[in-house]
Amino acid sequence: MDMIEIKWIKYDNFFDLWRRHKDGCKLLYVIGDQHHCYIGSIGGSRGKKGLGNRYQWQYLDRARSIFGQEESAGQVAYVGLFQKPAEISGHLIRAAEAFTQNCCRMKLQPQACLFKCKKFVNNVDVSNVGDTPPFLN
Repeated sequence: MDMIEIKWIKYDNFFDLWRRHKDGCKLLYVIGDQHHCYIGSIGGSRGKKGLGNRYQWQYLDRARSIFGQEESAGQVAYVGLFQKPAEISGHLIRAAEAFTQNCCRMKLQPQACLFKCKKFVNNVDVSNVGDTPPFLN
């Protein structure tokens, strides 16, 4: 069985997370923890250019324009950084993403989840530490 440990860090909004981890290439991210939730990963399939490439600043500027706000008000975001194993593969990143998505889907109403769940991976044990999204508790 593969063992994965993820350290979670909470941010007030996705813009703060993006600024801190835009160069991150092997991570999970969660936008929202109660409604309009999106869960994704960087590094599960290619993703070598990082979060900043997936979400280029010009698109974040457009989102700010659409909602008429400088930052997203009240919509928290989390980054999940892989602590174990030391070398994380795309397969394990996808497995951790699927685990996180399935936990969210089981705890929240389906309409709160704005993602299609990845296929759950057997024989992978995921533990979470830090400031975890509430649906992982």
